Amino acid sequence: MSRIVFLFFLCVPFSSLHAAPVIRLELKPAEQLPGLPVKFEITAESSDATSASIPNRVSLLVTRPNGQRFLAGVEDERVMFAAREGDRIEVPARKPVDLTFWYRAPWLADCRLQQPGQYTFQLIAGTNPAAVLSSDGDGLLRSNEAQFRVLKPEGEDEKAFAILKHPSQGCARWYSPSLSAEIWEKYPDSTYAMYALPTVADLNEQIALIRQSLQRWPDSPVSETVRRDLAFELVRLTDRSVDDHDLATALAAGRESVAILTDLSRRANDPMVRKEAADALENAYTEQDVLDEVSGKRNILIPFVECVEPTAAGMRAWFGVANQTGQPKSIAVGPGNKMTPAPHDRGQLTNFPSGIKHLAFSVDAAGPVLDWHLDGTNVQAMLHKSFQCPPNLDDYLKDLPRKD
Repeated sequence: MSRIVFLFFLCVPFSSLHAAPVIRLELKPAEQLPGLPVKFEITAESSDATSASIPNRVSLLVTRPNGQRFLAGVEDERVMFAAREGDRIEVPARKPVDLTFWYRAPWLADCRLQQPGQYTFQLIAGTNPAAVLSSDGDGLLRSNEAQFRVLKPEGEDEKAFAILKHPSQGCARWYSPSLSAEIWEKYPDSTYAMYALPTVADLNEQIALIRQSLQRWPDSPVSETVRRDLAFELVRLTDRSVDDHDLATALAAGRESVAILTDLSRRANDPMVRKEAADALENAYTEQDVLDEVSGKRNILIPFVECVEPTAAGMRAWFGVANQTGQPKSIAVGPGNKMTPAPHDRGQLTNFPSGIKHLAFSVDAAGPVLDWHLDGTNVQAMLHKSFQCPPNLDDYLKDLPRKD
């Protein structure tokens, strides 16, 4: 009697022929109040000398102290997020790949993660969502387990969180600008106020609010993001000032925005902030851009207010001037070159070499307003509205609006 021999061919997946890439997850901070952001630092690295690829599908698996597990930020646990276009991400041999872009805000917005207690986080990458909650998870890559503690709000934090809580769901509602403004006003010393920066329609007021936030919390976990937002608002102010032919504001706003963006593009810890800052720098106004736009490329003298600083008697105003004529020019003190209020001669320039001269001269004034009338153009220094001088004027020229 002949025997029938069945041959079984074992299909070995690529990941079993080579060591699978290692996904590392680190949380900063490792504990936080409910509803507040946490930075996910995520990297992948090939664990041997060969390159590999990982699925571009990710979920956050959360384990409660009682052992219950769930996928954060999704109602349908068959869903895994595609973080960007493409089915897979290439991981070169022994070269870490930054996967911070995998982070998704809905994860920590999940109401189940806003109850005080200890949680275990693990990132799951794979193409088989149904297996995420299984014991093994066929075809899935798992990061290390990271511990995270949700703190119980107390004092002003408890009162602020009570404002944010949804009446039926019991978790934070950061999508409501009115609630953020209420926290900012009522509980300015709470931790939540750090993240509750109000949004207002007036551009100058918005810039003032952002500055106030940075002064109040210079080292907050979101300070880089807030500084990025300040730079973006200053870019908007530069655009508007150029359209309004307001050279003083355009130069000052452009100078500050470029300084902030340059610093963030080089030193921000968050790679997304670094990239956004670098991208914004590509389209930033240079000093010459501002001068050309405001002057219409005409051959004229353009006076401008650099900055002001308060003094015991009033203020000190610093002025600059741009000579767009292409040759030196002189205008004596008189109707074409005077300061107001009187005296008209306050030591202002009378000789103007070609090009731009910053911090050309300063004037101490007893009042809060001072005007310089030069060659048909008038600029006004105002103690409470002009840009404030930096503490160290020696560093002033380092922040000129250049891209390089």
